[in-house]
Amino acid sequence: MRIHEDPGLQPERTVLAWNRTTVSLAVCSAILLRWTNYYGIFALLPVVILSGMAIFILFTQRVRYEHQAAGLASNKISPNVVGVVSLTLTLLAFGAAGIVFVFID
Repeated sequence: MRIHEDPGLQPERTVLAWNRTTVSLAVCSAILLRWTNYYGIFALLPVVILSGMAIFILFTQRVRYEHQAAGLASNKISPNVVGVVSLTLTLLAFGAAGIVFVFID
C-alpha cells in the first residue's frame, strides 16, 4: 500500500541521503580505529560517538520515512530539526577531536 501518490518523491530521496550519511559515519569510524595504535583509548571516544550516530540513523530510518510520506500525502511536511542538529553536533565533535589529535602530537 502506498502512503503517497508518487513513489519517487522526497521521502525516498531523503532516505537515500540518510543512508549515505550512515555509510560516511561508518567509514570515518573505521578510519579513526587506525588511530588507536597511536593515540590509545582516547581515539575510541569519537569512534563510539560516530558509530552510535550511524546506528541511531539506521534504526530510525523507517520512522522518518513514514513521517515524511504521511506529511507528503497531507501536504504538511515538517523538517527533521532534531536529526539535523544532532548530526551537526556529532560532526562538530568529530572535527574537534580530529583537531585535538593533530595538535597533541
